[in-house]
Amino acid sequence: MQSYGTYIANSTSFDNGTATTTSDITASSSSIQFSLTEEEATPSATSSEASSIPNSPVSTTSSTLASQATGDAKTGRGTFYEVGNDNCGTSSTDEDLVCAIAKSLYDSSASSDSISTYCGEYITANYDGKSVRVKVVDSCESCAETDLDFSPSAFQQLADLDIGVIEITWNWD
Repeated sequence: MQSYGTYIANSTSFDNGTATTTSDITASSSSIQFSLTEEEATPSATSSEASSIPNSPVSTTSSTLASQATGDAKTGRGTFYEVGNDNCGTSSTDEDLVCAIAKSLYDSSASSDSISTYCGEYITANYDGKSVRVKVVDSCESCAETDLDFSPSAFQQLADLDIGVIEITWNWD
């Protein structure tokens, strides 16, 4: 796939209790803005149509929006929690290599039944020369957009549980 220097900036606003996430996507000199609700992703303004960009990686589906940021390393806090039943409709154990992403990120791509398209996606997280590959299974209320909350087993791949909070870098796989 040809790269067009894609950049995504997200912001969330609340109107009458409904969260709307706006993503500004810039690919080369073209820019497209999407307003995302739980059930749709619709273009709200364009400076040029995505279809005019040859082999454009830009799409109006929220799952594709998630994949647009795969190459960009993120920096955030890494923590851990006791794993069990999760928002993705599955159940994991503390021994599984899984994580929760920020609730705002999870919700930005959730269907009408509140299951995010991020469920089942993989992330590689790094800390102090170590890395772990984890599967997204849950959302984290207290996490900022770039934080990850790991199962204890996944956290231990990066640091001792006694440390509790670490600064990580991570990418979507």
